Amino acid sequence: MFSSGNHEFEDRVQVDGDLGVIHFRPLIKEDEGEYRCHVFSEAGEDSVIGHLQVLSKCSIVFSISC
Repeated sequence: MFSSGNHEFEDRVQVDGDLGVIHFRPLIKEDEGEYRCHVFSEAGEDSVIGHLQVLSKCSIVFSISC
């Protein structure tokens, strides 16, 4: 199970609990923050916290003079 204090998961966020993967399509700045993964089985349970930092895309502009 994944959770984030920033927002609820929306349609653009898919969680694959079997693989332990979160897919953000598209990733936006508001997705930045702390995410917690909590796992449990017959052998016990554990959790881990990860921090996601979203950097903005840079643009490269070419200028050609003749």
